[in-house]
Amino acid sequence: KWTPGAIQGITVAGGNGVGSAANQLNSPYGVFLDSNGNIFIEDRDNHRIQKWLPEATQGTTVAGGNESGLAANQLNYPTGVYVDNNGNIFIGDSFNNRIQKWSPGATQGTTVAGGNGGGSEANQLVYPNGVFLDSNGNIVVADVGNHRIQKWTQGATQGITVAGGNGGGSEANQLSYPNDVYADSNGNFFIADGSNNRIQKWSSGATQGITVAGGNGIGYAANQLSSPQGVYVDSNGNIYIADGSNNRIQKVQYQPQIVIPAGQTSGTVSFSAINDLTFEGNETIDLEMDIIANATISPAQQALNLTIIDDEIMAPIANGGSRCGTGTLTLSATACVGIYNWYSTSTGGNSLGTGSSFSTPSISTTTTYYVDCTVNDNKSLSRSAAIATINKTPAQPEAFTASSPVVCQGFSKTYSIASVADASGYVWNYTGTGASINGSTTSVSLNYGTSATSGVLSVKSVGACGNSAERTMNVTVIPQQKVINGVIANGIRHIHQASKSILLNPTMSTPIIMSAGSVFLAEIVGCPN
Repeated sequence: KWTPGAIQGITVAGGNGVGSAANQLNSPYGVFLDSNGNIFIEDRDNHRIQKWLPEATQGTTVAGGNESGLAANQLNYPTGVYVDNNGNIFIGDSFNNRIQKWSPGATQGTTVAGGNGGGSEANQLVYPNGVFLDSNGNIVVADVGNHRIQKWTQGATQGITVAGGNGGGSEANQLSYPNDVYADSNGNFFIADGSNNRIQKWSSGATQGITVAGGNGIGYAANQLSSPQGVYVDSNGNIYIADGSNNRIQKVQYQPQIVIPAGQTSGTVSFSAINDLTFEGNETIDLEMDIIANATISPAQQALNLTIIDDEIMAPIANGGSRCGTGTLTLSATACVGIYNWYSTSTGGNSLGTGSSFSTPSISTTTTYYVDCTVNDNKSLSRSAAIATINKTPAQPEAFTASSPVVCQGFSKTYSIASVADASGYVWNYTGTGASINGSTTSVSLNYGTSATSGVLSVKSVGACGNSAERTMNVTVIPQQKVINGVIANGIRHIHQASKSILLNPTMSTPIIMSAGSVFLAEIVGCPN
């Protein structure tokens, strides 16, 4: 769902990967929105129609969902859906070459168009795609494989061609794989002419159509389309196009015409304002005559300049603030030419004060305030947020998580602390010599060199409002083990025979038989590493 003027959309159905679960879809092909905001989705490769209520996290199957097939309770790659005011669902059952009608709560559908095998006869369809009900309740079908638009009155046994039907082609009286159709209240048909990369408009009873969008070859330019898949016309006459292979939705602005009937001397054109919800300042629009037929302009000036005054009130620009500890803060706002009003909520509520600056009450936690702008009793469409940030001195780190405060020269050891609230960083220090600290977060590694000495390891939390007290630990460094001519060296007893020095593994406590008659005993003393 994309709101007017939005630069990104939000997911309102599916979005949970490909699948057939209630919260999943598989190649959704089209969508219909009823007057209650319910979304009906052609879940094509799941062979079903899913209905999602507003804000729902999963859908319910209202048609099909019994695997692909030709039975009355089955669909086969549905690619068109329309819901009338009575809740009846009309479905383009593409691979079954028929249009199915499912009444509310029904467990199977009835065929209301086609269903006589694929073909070009008046009672047949070939891969019907888009389906639409006109203002008289007639069923209008994009008969893709027959390059035509068919209209079936409800209860009829065959349809009549209202557009195309002259073979696939790009002439004005032809269509080429039309994917969708929209019928307006005046009887005009707007057709997504897929392989011709254009939108065609056929008036009621016309023998050919006119191009109202695209038609300039396949491409990505603003005046081009690439395999349009869907078309919709809003109440202002603007045309919205699902530009398939360009992966975008295109809007074509409606261009009004002035027609002066025979026997009259003047004509008028009217414009409807559309609220775009965006403050843009005053704008100038040039109205220029494009084509003049059987008439002259007096005076000879074809352009008329209109100035549109934007009376939307833009929300102010809000500026937050910060402080250390409990107290008051002064917030500010700019870009309002009227009265600033401050609130504690994003909507509703009573004003806390007016003016371009606002002093908060004494607060102990970060709090968000809101400001809007009032000009001549008209308020801005929204409020801007100003955040009053309360910074605190971080707490002293908790105890270290390390296996032992004792370490040997030539070894490394990792020390960690738990994360501290309100801390933006940590400072570590070691008072001994010959050791280096790697890291500055909640976990560091100390590399003790071969000449490292004992010392005190400390860490403190760093915050915007100062540093915490240090957490310390005394570290004892044991000298490196050495073999020196077979004598005792740093707590490890060395025994030698025949001028061969042997450093016994300090984890061994059983005799080692080196040769017949030679017994050595290990004495467990020295470095725990």
